[in-house]
Amino acid sequence: MIKLLNLILNENMKIYRRIRTWILVGLVLIVEGLAFWIYNESGGQPYDHTLWGGVLFMSNLTIAALFATIIIAADSVAGEFSGGTIKLLLIRPATRTKILLSKYLSVFGFLLFLFVILFVTSFIVSGLMYGFGSTTELYSYMGKGNVTHHISLASQTFRSYGFSCILIVIIISLCFMVSSVFRSSAIAITISIVLFFAGAIIGGIISQFKWAKYYLFSNVDLQIYLTDQIPIPGSGMTLTFSIIVLLVYFIIFNGLSWFVFKKRDVAS
Repeated sequence: MIKLLNLILNENMKIYRRIRTWILVGLVLIVEGLAFWIYNESGGQPYDHTLWGGVLFMSNLTIAALFATIIIAADSVAGEFSGGTIKLLLIRPATRTKILLSKYLSVFGFLLFLFVILFVTSFIVSGLMYGFGSTTELYSYMGKGNVTHHISLASQTFRSYGFSCILIVIIISLCFMVSSVFRSSAIAITISIVLFFAGAIIGGIISQFKWAKYYLFSNVDLQIYLTDQIPIPGSGMTLTFSIIVLLVYFIIFNGLSWFVFKKRDVAS
């Protein structure tokens, strides 16, 4: 455990001492600032321009955090090979499994860091702009049986962060796998971003086939089940089914990353 913690500490030092990392953090904050300007000029919902209304709107920017983390994840393994530092890393008295795990956990540590920044800054800015007082407005959505459900804006905000994490974990795991297999940051970034944008489009194209329900991006939006809908009408998909499919993809991505990294000949 001590060796793993030291490896994680070492990986975090690699991440946060690079100027590129702080440029990415700065870009995320710039995007957040632009989003706040757009939000302040818009409206339409009863809870708009309130403390938690602003924080809820900003939860959509987890996509910006995803893109920044993809860049870090893509370089985590591939950068070691391209930079020739992998040999120095592997002479440490630690197994390749622990080395890979430390990189994986450090990447998600960076993602959590971005999430905290997004939440704290959006909370502070929303509070300064609209007041820190609580709001009586509720978030409403249509659930099973066409029953309207009402929950607090704070609850919906945390739920939004939680559901977005599902897609993010899968995409980052995919990026990590591609980075390990191809040893190329560019390929890992390209494939991850392209699939993120094209995944839903591809899902719509293949939805007519029975096997489409096993497609990754047909299952990532678990929040749809709360509104008494299913990703592919008539497919018989359920929340449990989608969770199992996502777990299978998660295991495949990380299992392949581990297998390739463990068997990789560093001299090749």
